Amino acid sequence: MTSRRIVLVRHGDDPPDDRVYTFAVQHGFEPVVCRPFRGDTLGEPDASVAGSVIYGGHFNAFDAEIHPFLKEEYRWIDACLKADIPLLGICLGAQMIAFHLGASVGPIAGQPHEFGYYPVYPEPSAEDFMPAGWGSPKLISTCLEFPRARNDSLTARSSPTKPFAGATKFMVSSFTPR
Repeated sequence: MTSRRIVLVRHGDDPPDDRVYTFAVQHGFEPVVCRPFRGDTLGEPDASVAGSVIYGGHFNAFDAEIHPFLKEEYRWIDACLKADIPLLGICLGAQMIAFHLGASVGPIAGQPHEFGYYPVYPEPSAEDFMPAGWGSPKLISTCLEFPRARNDSLTARSSPTKPFAGATKFMVSSFTPR
């Protein structure tokens, strides 16, 4: 069986009409939208799963006791990492992957929430797949530390957080590609 499904883990009821979904369709993948917060189960990743995207949302990565469905998502993240299935974490998804890997995630100490539009620039190692200077809206209210193994491939020069990629097949971004 060929890997053609991309499992999209959503945290809202918004329609799946974003760039990730469109990219998957345009490149011959079958996007499979799952909403564990609504009771959807993720199952076990198998050979048909080419990758998974954990989206953003209004939940906190560290609140699995308050929102038990997050435990299912952490189980999925763990299973994907162990199976070497590529993961992309966006915003909350980035926090969840980092938290699962042992990083601290929480409110920014002593700072108010901040909302802005940030230009994002690729580091030299990422220029072949990321256009220079694309913009991203960002609400900064929670920060994450970097797990030890990472490859800094993108920078937002005015933001205290930045995307990172691991030595294995995952990448996280606190920036939302709209």
